[in-house]
Amino acid sequence: MPRFLTDDEVEEFRDQLVDAAIRIFSKMGVDGITMRGLASEVGCSRQTPYRYFESKEDILSAVRAAGFSRLASLTQRAMTRVEDPVQRIAAAGKAYVRYAASNPELYRLMWSYGKDEPKTHPELYRQLMSNLSNLTECFRAAVDAGRIAGDPRRLNVVFWSGLHGIVMLELHASGPFGRAFESVAAEVISTLLAGMNPPKTARRNPR
Repeated sequence: MPRFLTDDEVEEFRDQLVDAAIRIFSKMGVDGITMRGLASEVGCSRQTPYRYFESKEDILSAVRAAGFSRLASLTQRAMTRVEDPVQRIAAAGKAYVRYAASNPELYRLMWSYGKDEPKTHPELYRQLMSNLSNLTECFRAAVDAGRIAGDPRRLNVVFWSGLHGIVMLELHASGPFGRAFESVAAEVISTLLAGMNPPKTARRNPR
């Protein structure tokens, strides 16, 4: 009789298939990801991947989720190394752009999900929300400390939009910043944070 897999074993093998899909994607792009190719990469029967994913679209969603999970881990690790709340945000932003620069094709794939895809793929939705919540908490700490002003969630969206914008400009414009990309990205980060500073109280001129 075939041995039934535990939930942990099922999850472990799904992770192996996702890692295999990422390796194939890095070499051959989206078109290279097939059920047969996954089976060959992990050394299982051709039908085995169908037990874990219903379609290629499901695999791509899992790859996107894995990409966002790795991004969240990197930004979280960067934040834990810094105590100052504003510098913590800057550290997360720099980790974000480094990740995108080091994984350009995966980054493109991560952000190419369909409008309703997060609704139908809970893990993708969970990882997206994880990335958002990590930075939102940083912004909340900075606001509570009086270092920046505004709604933490809105500030997070503005900041993330700026990061994504500089990354996509680099990727879609064939690297216009070249080796200067990280320094330009750092200027974008500092400019965004400077614009969030609390307004200074106007001083009255003595009569």
